[in-house]
Amino acid sequence: MQEFILNTERKTSQAMYMEGYGKFSPEYLRIVSTAEMNLEDAKVLGIRDRVKLMSRDGVSVIVNVKVTDGIPRGTIFLPPGPWANVLITEGTDAIGVPSFRNEKNIC
Repeated sequence: MQEFILNTERKTSQAMYMEGYGKFSPEYLRIVSTAEMNLEDAKVLGIRDRVKLMSRDGVSVIVNVKVTDGIPRGTIFLPPGPWANVLITEGTDAIGVPSFRNEKNIC
């Protein structure tokens, strides 16, 4: 296991499928259940097509993984959705919205 920083951000294709087909469409669910991970990090951990992510609270999800050199090492990108929401800390630091970036998680 290794600690990673989880960042979330809505993708253009995610918004397109959400608006056009709904949050329960296969296309939308595929996008929000796929994490992007650095190629070198994936090699070190032996990750190929799926990865188990665990929050600091011990809650875990298994998602598809897209390996890319476009993600910085030590970082995992997961679009906001049911899987990311499970991993995001509930605390809002008094602003009413959780931090969707720089969450420390374990892979």
